Amino acid sequence: MQPKINKDETILSVKKLGKKIGGRDIVRNLSFEVRAGEIFGFLGPNGAGKTTTIRMLVGLASPSEGSIHIAGYDLQKDFMKAISHVGCIVENPELYPYLTGLENLELFARMTGIPDERIFKAVEQVELTDRINDLVRTYSLGMKQRLGIAQALLHQPKLLILDEPTNGLDPAGIRDMRSFVRQLAREEGIGIFISSHILHEIQNLCDRVAIIQNGQLLQIGPIDQLTGVHSLVEWKLEPFEEGLLLLQSLPYIAKVLQTGNSKVTVQMPLDKIAETNHYLLKHDIRVSEISPRRQTLEDLFFDITGGFGL
Repeated sequence: MQPKINKDETILSVKKLGKKIGGRDIVRNLSFEVRAGEIFGFLGPNGAGKTTTIRMLVGLASPSEGSIHIAGYDLQKDFMKAISHVGCIVENPELYPYLTGLENLELFARMTGIPDERIFKAVEQVELTDRINDLVRTYSLGMKQRLGIAQALLHQPKLLILDEPTNGLDPAGIRDMRSFVRQLAREEGIGIFISSHILHEIQNLCDRVAIIQNGQLLQIGPIDQLTGVHSLVEWKLEPFEEGLLLLQSLPYIAKVLQTGNSKVTVQMPLDKIAETNHYLLKHDIRVSEISPRRQTLEDLFFDITGGFGL
């Protein structure tokens, strides 16, 4: 029987979080929430404050200001109760290669007083039952990632924090990771906080995203809402310079970017394509290609961060 999921339950609440290191603001006034059964993406360029934020979420660094509540418990004031609801895996998990997968989990379970039945439940959750008795050194990277997540799930956390979980995985491994992360959220009701530099994976996987830069929140919301506001249309024009000037003069055209010889990509409503084409033809501009597409998370990310890399 599947657990009843209260999607209005806030698992992680971050309010006005700040962190100073050496007198410099690394994270400033950061606020967001993660709800039960939600997959929440956390994005930002290199140096944006992502790692520092994650360190504060798991108690490895103390905030200079603001608060973190996990499952209703204040992480600063009631650390043990708050952190007991958190599972975390950061990039490649630390495992003993000459032990089996099961022995790795049993070792961790003994240290934390977790019963054997939880081990087998966690193994089922990450779909490793067929290989759990094999040595970890024989595992693929994707299987090691899943074993690491099984370890993080042993104590039945309400919040799972994943930092670069698909790092180094091949396409099949990424697909498998995406599948069971969804399953953990949808079927188990776990709130999942995920940081990754693979933007199309975040777009495929997450319900909502937050984008930060210089330690500050730039944008937050459902992916469909954030990427669906604008559409992009590529135009191939001749003569190009005259056509470009005409496009820029239209009030509904935004964010003009030259994308090749005689080509320009603009942000515009899709229902204005025919009108725009007619306008250009009327002014003796030959239009040989029109290529509309929906804005992606990658488009949005580079747009609002000014092109800084992850």
